[in-house]
Amino acid sequence: DYLEGSKYVDETDFGAGPVASRVRAYTSVWQLGGSLAQGVLNLLSPYTNWMPYMASFNAKNGFGGGFGIGKVQSAYHSAFRQVGAPGILRMTMNQAEFYDNVAKDPALQKKHGLTVDEAKVIANEIRQGKLIPAQSNALIATARGQTTNKFLRGFIDKYMAPFNLSEQAGRRAAFLAAYRLKRDQMLGAGKSQKDAQQEASDFAVKSLDLTLGDYSVLNRPPAFRAGITSFLYMYKTYPTTTIQLLANLSRPAQLSMLAGLWFLSDAAGLPFAADLEALIDTISQKLG
Repeated sequence: DYLEGSKYVDETDFGAGPVASRVRAYTSVWQLGGSLAQGVLNLLSPYTNWMPYMASFNAKNGFGGGFGIGKVQSAYHSAFRQVGAPGILRMTMNQAEFYDNVAKDPALQKKHGLTVDEAKVIANEIRQGKLIPAQSNALIATARGQTTNKFLRGFIDKYMAPFNLSEQAGRRAAFLAAYRLKRDQMLGAGKSQKDAQQEASDFAVKSLDLTLGDYSVLNRPPAFRAGITSFLYMYKTYPTTTIQLLANLSRPAQLSMLAGLWFLSDAAGLPFAADLEALIDTISQKLG
């Protein structure tokens, strides 16, 4: 119903309008841009969210990867060295064309530690929008067509670099690690190369959506897709994803995930803690 009643696939008519898109874009630029701390937080997300999902398996609902924490950490760190960290330092490694070239050149494959299918699937998912800066793109993309000044666009890209580059690095490394683990598992189960690669690609995308977030407006509750309420949900996709992730994990994984969040940020860093604090402050003020 939403798709049939809206002119845009990735945004509501209200959100794509000149006023709403610019308000959201410039607000997010000034709140997320120019901050090394935000970049560091992006690099922690795979540890707090993605790893508990990949390492555990909930037999009651079939949720999780079930690969074990040691294997998951090893796969992630290897992928981060190959396609995560280098992308922070070398901008061309964030482009699909770079991985197209790797897929064609055995020397580049050896240099970057990638196989042909790995390079191809990364290139494909960059084009599909899964391995690009998901959060900031969701908030800024609609303003791009209205921001025609090349100097302003260049400033936005540079100012958002700490946030965008770190998010790309984490998402790309997590995707590649999940792809490799699932592909090898399927090959070990006797699947063909083609079937194993397709299942691995689908699983890796799913692992990102369920842990690091799918920021499409379609992934929002209907009440928060358009109008003023859409601004209330600007930064709520990730906390909501985290709550849903936590609810579906097995009990041991829930405990380890909560322990990780608590260790890194104490109670104030748990999902919606800031909202709870604001609610308590508001009621306290009202009561004098």
